[in-house]
Amino acid sequence: MAADRFLPRIDFTIDRERLHEAINLPPSFYISNGWFMHQPKRFPPPPNLHPFYISFHASTKSLFSADAISHFRKFAPIGCRDRHTLTLFREQNIPAYFSGCLTWTLPRPDVTRTKEVFLVDVPSNFHRFLPSEIDSRAQRLTHWCCIGTTKDYLVMPFLSVDGLHTSLLCGASQIERSVRRLLRRDSVSSREAAMQLRLQYASDLLDRYARASLVITPRIHCGFPCLALKTPVILLQPGNVFSPERYSVDVPFVRPWSEVEYDRIDWNPSVPDLSPCRRFLELLCDEAVRSQDNPLRHRPIEAFYEQSGWYSDGVK
Repeated sequence: MAADRFLPRIDFTIDRERLHEAINLPPSFYISNGWFMHQPKRFPPPPNLHPFYISFHASTKSLFSADAISHFRKFAPIGCRDRHTLTLFREQNIPAYFSGCLTWTLPRPDVTRTKEVFLVDVPSNFHRFLPSEIDSRAQRLTHWCCIGTTKDYLVMPFLSVDGLHTSLLCGASQIERSVRRLLRRDSVSSREAAMQLRLQYASDLLDRYARASLVITPRIHCGFPCLALKTPVILLQPGNVFSPERYSVDVPFVRPWSEVEYDRIDWNPSVPDLSPCRRFLELLCDEAVRSQDNPLRHRPIEAFYEQSGWYSDGVK
């Protein structure tokens, strides 16, 4: 959803885990951001796809096959969502930089702020630390949605979240009712229908987060969008969290709280100013879409730093 905003149109949609199936599509440009991937053997994408890599997370060193390394070098420098990914690329001598997350560019909708507090997939051992004033008005939500998911995703250990299928409790919007019905099924009619329903559900959640007075979550893609929506957020990092290296963002406006710090949490977090970082990402994506290429292949990154006003330590 963050990447779509920069595209003039969308001609095709492709599953991240099935990029190899796009071999028969016409030559196509796309913004490649996010978490990669459950099936590293299916990477890199076919040569008819022209990616712009930004806010990229590499889940494992096995993603760096000889073919993948050659592919990345062709489209480098690579914008990395976290320091862990940046280190992996530099270990392979692939030009890379820290870009942060593309969800930091999501626009805030014109909605009224409420007093709602959302607990989004919080671990069970966290509840005893909640102040009573927050707990009394907190509502539970989940990002878990099995619509159209692959078998690889269904077996991941982080899906053992407490109350997984019962945490869709508040509001009972039409989209949530549709999701709840589909949670009881093994599949939906088509990948396209699944994708549309998942996007509707995501949009519904973003609207809620934009209205909230506070969101508490271990979910990266709950916490990060909240920063863009100017919603106060407490980002948790439980000890058994899936893929903990994703939290190695290490910028001043992101502060994950580990389990041993739950009793020291700041329950009234400030809302950071993401404007320079947002502008940096927007400038890169706008130029990439105009040229259908990585703009850092033709202009130095310092030009984008200077124009946006964003500088982050350790990115050069």
